[in-house]
Amino acid sequence: MKHVLALTLLSSLILANVAGSWKIHADAHFAQRTATLDGGLFVGTKGGLIHYNPIAESMDILTNLDGLGDLHITGLAVHGDKLYYSGANGAVGRLDGIRFRTNSDLVRSKIAANDLISAGNHLFVATSQGISKLNVLESHDPVEIAENYTKLGSFERNIPVTRISADDTLIWAATESGIAFGRLSGNLFIPDEWRNIETDRAVSAILADSGGTWFALERESGMPTIFWTDGEIIDTVADAFMDYRRISDLFYYDGVFHASGTDGLFFRRPTGNFGRISVDWHWAVHGGVDVEGELFVGMEIGFGVLRADTIRSISPNTPWGNGFADMAFGPHGDMWVISQNLGMMHRQDGNWDAYITFTIPLGDSLMNIVRGGIFSSYSITLDGDGALWIGTNGRGVFRRTADGDWKVYNNTNSVLQGISDAPSVVVCRAIAYDRYRDVIWVTNYAGTGALLVAAFDPRGDLDAPIVSYYSGASGIPNNNVHGIAVGERAVWLVLKDIGVVEISLGAHLDQTSDDLIYLYRDNLPSSAVNQIAIDSEGRAWLAANGE
Repeated sequence: MKHVLALTLLSSLILANVAGSWKIHADAHFAQRTATLDGGLFVGTKGGLIHYNPIAESMDILTNLDGLGDLHITGLAVHGDKLYYSGANGAVGRLDGIRFRTNSDLVRSKIAANDLISAGNHLFVATSQGISKLNVLESHDPVEIAENYTKLGSFERNIPVTRISADDTLIWAATESGIAFGRLSGNLFIPDEWRNIETDRAVSAILADSGGTWFALERESGMPTIFWTDGEIIDTVADAFMDYRRISDLFYYDGVFHASGTDGLFFRRPTGNFGRISVDWHWAVHGGVDVEGELFVGMEIGFGVLRADTIRSISPNTPWGNGFADMAFGPHGDMWVISQNLGMMHRQDGNWDAYITFTIPLGDSLMNIVRGGIFSSYSITLDGDGALWIGTNGRGVFRRTADGDWKVYNNTNSVLQGISDAPSVVVCRAIAYDRYRDVIWVTNYAGTGALLVAAFDPRGDLDAPIVSYYSGASGIPNNNVHGIAVGERAVWLVLKDIGVVEISLGAHLDQTSDDLIYLYRDNLPSSAVNQIAIDSEGRAWLAANGE
């Protein structure tokens, strides 16, 4: 079990107000699924479910606090005038009024859900172990697992099904080995009730159509992507323009066949060849649905609507990224947040602004360095002058002044050093401002010079430390430091899988002769400490793994 002695943030930001209620701020930009109900748009994202009112141009973001069993939405379906969803962890449920009711049977069995459709009187879920048929129970439970189909014809048992579709008579399943299909009226428990179409690549999208089915294969250089089959004959879309496209969704809008994916949004002309629909800002498109005569699509920057022959993006007011690693608070209630895989977020007056590769403009060489490395951000602190200090995973240290000017510190202009097999890769996984001494503490993870941590004047550069500490000294085993906390009398460092180092500072910061250094390992529940914090009384609190 995990001994939790301090609070850490993982994939979502959670805000508690003084009344004790919570609000979750998750990244709702990466949208994969779309559905419409009662004139509204529902967009399934990796950070919850967006409900958008096209008339009022307003949106609500629904999370697990609204009953969702997972924030990563993998399927949306309307059945009997109700909205149903599936989550990546296997949760499936229904929206009843303003709250979701969720079934977690697949979650408990550790079976992932990849897609969800309505067919006949039932719902079907594409899972990591085949297909599950769900009974809809209006009286009590939102859904009930009626049957599990784990052997689809000649394919191996428990084959993962990535996408699923159905017409009036047949259900179609997309797998890495090809397509399986069977009659909805048949006994799909029996493997022989399924037929198979083997493919040379994994099936990335599938759409049952009258008299046959469209499907797309994972892209391969010089190879066609989109095909049609009636179960016997397979026709290739003979359009070189669509070769080597990454397609994740197939759908009809206004009677026209569309294909969408990471490479954009495409439509099929009456002549049989394809054209591209313009997308502003970022070209990736996932899914598509007709809402009151307008085409809405999911994107990787929120969602979009087709206006004047171009998809116009609509971005939700949420942070970007996941794996949120660190945060800092400004003097006026604003907040800065680091996402390990994307960059830096700023929340002020209830609005989120993103400092990420997409949004930092191209400019001079310095700006290009920041733009190209901001996604590696790992830690953040705010000094007494309002400057932001950002430690990165391989790009050194970034500083952004209160005026918005950037500076980058790496192995060429500071005492920081790179890792042994890549001298230019400077890692700073922990950084902290010391308000007691008005210095900035910068760690140097796995640097070749054994520098553990150093204190600098925040108004200067990182080439002349006030004091430095090195691994190997006083029993400090290495400089793999990935956590830091500063107290009135000491600096605390978390070493990866080693424990915690306390540097008890003497009377003079620039002298180390009267410092005391302690390594805490044997008396902890585990040497794998995840986070450290100092409370108002100077006590150190740790979050550690352990039995």
